[in-house]
Amino acid sequence: MIEVQHNGSVRHVLVHPNQSLTSAQFWLAFGALAFITLALALLLAFLGFWLVVPVAIVHLAIVWAGFYLAWRRSERIEFLRFEQDSLTVGDSRHGELARFQTAWVRLIERQANRMEAPRLYLASHGRRLEIGRDLGPEDRKSLGVLVRQVLGESAVFPLSGKRAP
Repeated sequence: MIEVQHNGSVRHVLVHPNQSLTSAQFWLAFGALAFITLALALLLAFLGFWLVVPVAIVHLAIVWAGFYLAWRRSERIEFLRFEQDSLTVGDSRHGELARFQTAWVRLIERQANRMEAPRLYLASHGRRLEIGRDLGPEDRKSLGVLVRQVLGESAVFPLSGKRAP
């Protein structure tokens, strides 16, 4: 999901990855899975297959770790802050990652193969930073259009120093 906020001459673009479960739904889904798994494991243990219980516990630990890592990644919010002469990129975990001059930054769209959605990169002075990596193909395309539009508004003619119309 892409959210645009205006604050005077500063434009903020917040990029949220798709998140299908709320925190309560996450715990409810995992709790139901754990209950069913442990109930079956205990039933089999009473029938003499006691080794099923530790395997079920290890299985639940692995599933919980996968759920947790996916959940943490979905909470990451990327931000792009467009100011008059600079573009700042960062995320909710690491803060500011890079700052580019809007006169020199360009948006690059790369597609490794036909099956993969294109990736978006901001590049300037030999540095390159991927943006929108947690978005789906349609949202990534929308982000590319938005960034091109905002960068086009702040483009400077190289020789005259005047702002683009």
